[in-house]
Amino acid sequence: MVGDELMLAASFIRDGQTLAARRLLVPYVKAHPQDANGWLLLSYVLDDPAKQVDCVRRALKFKPDDARVKKRLQDLLGKQATGAKPAHTPSREKPPPFLKQGDLATSNQSPEEMTPAPQTRVPEWAKSIPPLQEPRERPEPIRTSPQREKPARTPSGAPQQSNLKSFLVIGLAVLCFTIVLGGIIGYPSIRGFYNSVQSTRTAARVERVAAQLGTAQPTLPPSWTPTPEPSITPTKTITPTITNTPPPTLVPPSNQELEEMGAIQIEVSDLRGLSIQTDVQGYVVDKGRVRPILEDLFYSNGGTEAEVEDQKRSLIALGLVKPTYNMFDNILNNIADGIGGFYDPLTDEIFVLGFLFGGVEHYIYAHEFDHALVDQHFPLDSYGNYPVCLTNEDQCRAIDALIEGDASLLMDQWWDQYASIQDYQDILRYNPPWYTLPEQFPPPYASRDALFPYFEGRVFVEYLFDRGNWAEVNRAYENPPDSTEQILHPQKYVARERPIGVPPVDIAPVLGAGWRELTSDTLGEWGTYLLLGYSADLESQIDIFTAETVAAGWGGDTYQIYYNDELDQTVMNAHWIWDTNGDTTQFYNAMLDYMDARFRGAKVGRSDGECWEANNQASCLFRSGREVNWLLAPNQTVLNNVLAGVPGIP
Repeated sequence: MVGDELMLAASFIRDGQTLAARRLLVPYVKAHPQDANGWLLLSYVLDDPAKQVDCVRRALKFKPDDARVKKRLQDLLGKQATGAKPAHTPSREKPPPFLKQGDLATSNQSPEEMTPAPQTRVPEWAKSIPPLQEPRERPEPIRTSPQREKPARTPSGAPQQSNLKSFLVIGLAVLCFTIVLGGIIGYPSIRGFYNSVQSTRTAARVERVAAQLGTAQPTLPPSWTPTPEPSITPTKTITPTITNTPPPTLVPPSNQELEEMGAIQIEVSDLRGLSIQTDVQGYVVDKGRVRPILEDLFYSNGGTEAEVEDQKRSLIALGLVKPTYNMFDNILNNIADGIGGFYDPLTDEIFVLGFLFGGVEHYIYAHEFDHALVDQHFPLDSYGNYPVCLTNEDQCRAIDALIEGDASLLMDQWWDQYASIQDYQDILRYNPPWYTLPEQFPPPYASRDALFPYFEGRVFVEYLFDRGNWAEVNRAYENPPDSTEQILHPQKYVARERPIGVPPVDIAPVLGAGWRELTSDTLGEWGTYLLLGYSADLESQIDIFTAETVAAGWGGDTYQIYYNDELDQTVMNAHWIWDTNGDTTQFYNAMLDYMDARFRGAKVGRSDGECWEANNQASCLFRSGREVNWLLAPNQTVLNNVLAGVPGIP
């Protein structure tokens, strides 16, 4: 199965179908991070030279003696040295002719861990992929701004207009807050949806992705066969019942809607100071028909029900969701932008949820077109957070905040300068829904985290804007934020105060057979704040002021979560480093209160740390200097085995 995916991706690259190849390779390298084959192929479908070099260096890490991988790296570094820059369009590089069996980098797994290499052939499912469909015609947007009636703007002597404007400012703030809550794009955020890609993609899913991309029937080259990765034994997973409804046929906008969209594009371009480089297709979608579209995006980007369950297990371990929570509806809500629409950078399409293209839709379209405009000048897929997070959750969250804060500030500027009287009236009459899709009892953290890229992100972008207008914001895309700490404290971004590096701890060898890693990631200052203040267990929540104060001393962290499918057991190790000893003490004391409430005071005597045991879970806190470890296991025996077998836990 692994070989099938790489063969199909290589075929797409040879045929110039780089988008199709990228949609296969990005989830693949996340699921198989030690496969040099995947990293090398991925280097041919990314636009950013730095990301291309990073991919090849990862391949070289797992096969340092491969001369052809070295040659690829040398070629890329040579391009950088000569100052060559790729075009904004996807890379059209062809994989070199040496892509054949035995030539590509192999996995660094030992021979004992690898399954026998089968004779590679063109799989039957690949032969059945339908021919390339005719591309959907995109009407040319009208580039002339129509004359729209605007409210009179008098400096003084107009109390009625002033009162209306003040009322609208308050109303729009409430509207944005309500819509954002309805979107539930929190942890994971918009990018977090794409982070729920499959870890063991099936051949049928590859067929579906290829068919949805509309690619021609691929001819898999017999001259190239990747070295097979170790086979993965399917695990027993309880998954929700999900009905995959075919997406509806999208109705192109009317001529009037096209004219209005074209006008807003020009207005947004003027405000943002960025030229329009390519056309963007827009759609107004009835909310009642949006679910199949969201499901289609979920599956076509590699999402699986099993991955949704794994994400849920991780959040349960962190105490952020209850075991009975339906994650799938939350994931689908995550796709939609919290403001009531979404932009897909892979297809240059904007979806606005509504019935007609009225004032509310104009406002939302301004937000979404800002995403498209920024993407044309600073490709969003070059930051390692789209379509999946290639760095860590905290950094990807920070980049999301930059992107959404940018669009949130811009849409308000558009409203202030370009919204007509009719736009105002439409917004005043608007009764925003709570959710894009109905969702019962979302956990507290999701509602608060949904606001982060819009509220905290908006404050961050406005800080930069006040320093140097949009040019200063543009410079942030050239040097993006590293952490949510920099978003919450913009002065730390300006000073380039970076997180303290905390290396992950590999617990798998100690746990033994049957255990698999669910995630290895970073909470960051924001994630730590949510952990303390927005637990799914209301009794264990720390008051918000204390949680915010404690989290502000964050220096760096990492956490790993493992799961045993047969035993239905979880093990987690979270490791923080704090800025000062005082910050460490504050956090440690807050965690003691959190643990005591979460585990209902069921303390267990221990000399080297503070421990609790309840409901088939053993939880311990350990402190050493400015470091704090939180170890969670099904019982004290497993916990003691981890402590004895893993050095470095305080």
